[in-house]
Amino acid sequence: MAGRCRSCNGSSLSRLRGHRTGAGSCLRTRYSVVTSGLHGLRVLAFCDYLSPDSSGGAERVAMEVYPRLARAGATVKLVTTMPASMRPAVLAGVEVESAPLLDLSAALRLQVGFSPALFGRLRSLARFRPDVLHAHTLFFQTSLAAAVLQLATRTPLVTTVHVGSLEMMSEPGRTVSRAYEATVGRFILGRSARIVAVSPSVRSNLLRVGARSERVSVVANGVDLDRFHPRPLGAPPGNPPLIAFVGRLIEVKGPDVMLAALLRLHADGVPFRAVYFGDGPMRARLESTVRAAGAPVAFAGHVDDLETQLPRADILLRPSLTEGMPLAVLEAMASGVCVVATDVGGNRDLVEHDRNGVLVPPRRPEVMAREIAGLLSDPARRARLAAAGRQTAERYSWDATAQATAALLLEAAGRAGGAGLWEAA
Repeated sequence: MAGRCRSCNGSSLSRLRGHRTGAGSCLRTRYSVVTSGLHGLRVLAFCDYLSPDSSGGAERVAMEVYPRLARAGATVKLVTTMPASMRPAVLAGVEVESAPLLDLSAALRLQVGFSPALFGRLRSLARFRPDVLHAHTLFFQTSLAAAVLQLATRTPLVTTVHVGSLEMMSEPGRTVSRAYEATVGRFILGRSARIVAVSPSVRSNLLRVGARSERVSVVANGVDLDRFHPRPLGAPPGNPPLIAFVGRLIEVKGPDVMLAALLRLHADGVPFRAVYFGDGPMRARLESTVRAAGAPVAFAGHVDDLETQLPRADILLRPSLTEGMPLAVLEAMASGVCVVATDVGGNRDLVEHDRNGVLVPPRRPEVMAREIAGLLSDPARRARLAAAGRQTAERYSWDATAQATAALLLEAAGRAGGAGLWEAA
């Protein structure tokens, strides 16, 4: 029977990183000795919307991990698709190839699109001669392309899944997404030699969808603690207090539920300001509602200096209907901002109610408004939760995420490693 690992001491960090003990292996120990085996490894990576204009979490993970793998000796080529309105990302040491994408987010209420041109490039992509393929998110076109390429070439595929259960979605999005998971999603998972879940909640959903448990490992997302840190000591709080949202303005992120809560606060005369950082198909409708209500809510769009803007907030509200492992929550915690998040998988993997944040039921703006009003009137409680959140964030790093990902890529490619990967980098 598995017991408690002495190196991790049964911590929540080990739980989030897919920890196993006893007869199995301690993943934290495995990841800590990832090696110079990355030198010469050829990785063909896939991720939609890879742009500095995107607020998506999967894209952020790709932009953090692949330059680290390149610095450690891997040869990385990344294939992306995006609408013409977006700029392709430029990543140090990584070749990026982009194909046009028809964005269907407005229609399907998910960050998803269609790119016929992508599949016409598979033969040329195979000439890269990768040792391993790495895809992100079951709902991305590039992940389907990666699975098709794996079927054609038998190159091992690793798929990282960033989204948990979609049961809280409204119709028709829920029915469409469940049908997709049961067909295309299962095809992608079936072609994957290894599957990465970004949180225990995502892993549970993958097992429900039909993934084989022995193929699934949990690798937590990271946070840049040098970039995101609390406001200077002695800096005054917002006057009135500032409530922030960070993410894509699509249904599964709940921006409309947050706005309903904010309008309740406004109607009750509670003093506050609010700002949405991020863009998406719901923005015009949300802005129209705000104008009609005369509420103190602003829409900043996507910003390049979130590390400057976020510490100015007093509360980060994460009203999601589904999550994987929310970067906005980690970055708010790192920034010393009190977090209020919905009690859904992914959020609850990070937030413990009234210890390092506040959890509220999804789709319940009246409860959300009540909890926010209580926090706005109690600065000492906000400060206590924010301080505990910062301690939580300090357990995570992008180096650890890259290390864990590298270990699984090497394993899938059938390559072993020795010591010194990050020292050599």
